[in-house]
Amino acid sequence: MEFLIQTAVNAARNANATFVGEKVGRDNHKLNNLEWTGISGDAAAYILQLFRDFTAYATFVDITTNSMHAIKIYRGDVTEVPLSFNRDGTIKMVEKLAVNIIDCGEI
Repeated sequence: MEFLIQTAVNAARNANATFVGEKVGRDNHKLNNLEWTGISGDAAAYILQLFRDFTAYATFVDITTNSMHAIKIYRGDVTEVPLSFNRDGTIKMVEKLAVNIIDCGEI
């Protein structure tokens, strides 16, 4: 897992390539590649069902303050690597499940 912080600015650079922007709003957080390995297909489905409404609230460590922080999040990209299948074609075991958790920008 990687912790990322995105800072939005209202401009970029002027004609002299000098930064002229200002920070807009608060920093946004992203948990990149939150990963589980060696789990059942049912466990992987359960984890993904936690985001069935697309957004959720989560509490995690804010790396800028090393304190716990609660924000509204959404699930970004999902990567799943199946390891084995049941006879009916459903996933029995998952080698790796990786999910990106992204800050909605609101508290």
